[in-house]
Amino acid sequence: MALVTDSLRPKRQRKRLRRRIVWSVLAIGTLLSILFAALALFLRSNLEERIIDRVLEREVASFATTFLKNPDAPGQEFSLIKGRVISDRRYDESAPAAWKGLEPGVHRIVDVSPTGERTAYKLAIYRAPDVRFFLQYDVTALRFFQCCRCCLVGGQLAALCRL
Repeated sequence: MALVTDSLRPKRQRKRLRRRIVWSVLAIGTLLSILFAALALFLRSNLEERIIDRVLEREVASFATTFLKNPDAPGQEFSLIKGRVISDRRYDESAPAAWKGLEPGVHRIVDVSPTGERTAYKLAIYRAPDVRFFLQYDVTALRFFQCCRCCLVGGQLAALCRL
């Protein structure tokens, strides 16, 4: 009888060891997958912000050049991008309060309407002699999708933690 129990003990130990190794490899793989997914989301978001900023700076400079060559030409307005030209003489009375005091470049602004609705946009400013050019790019929908992405990742993490 002693021989039978002694021979079963190493098999149980090997089984336990095998189980521990499998679980540890599975845990490391899961953690690495989560890490790479979070890193990819962060890099994508960061790269997206930089691309939008560069394009807005280039477009506001192009908008200014076109306007200065022919001020009577009609401007273009899209659903997400709006352009405005304000002379320095009328800047204090015509510019929205959130735009006053901003230097040329790209700025992130969040406005709250009288109804309480929040609107997030990026504002590109270009300054020429006696006139300022503004391109406003609405990023409200972009922020919504980023929040949805974060919620999905959080849900996946919670599901993995339950395992």
